[in-house]
Amino acid sequence: MRPIRLSVFTDEERMAIHDATLDILRSPGVRVFDEELRVVMAKRGAEVNETSGDVKLAPELVKEALSTAPHEFHLVSRQG
Repeated sequence: MRPIRLSVFTDEERMAIHDATLDILRSPGVRVFDEELRVVMAKRGAEVNETSGDVKLAPELVKEALSTAPHEFHLVSRQG
């Protein structure tokens, strides 16, 4: 079967979404309920508030994590 390439956003729209996401992850951040994950994120350099569970991620930290993620992936049914 021939793969289908899906592109919903233009490059400019993708960059705007990416930049806005980085801003949100930096401040106000996200609430992480899992204590073990907060520990891992703190060890990686995230700013963690243990009282509230809020985690703030610097853009450099997010970019580093994204650099290790695959650039593409394939979706298949359970039957293959």
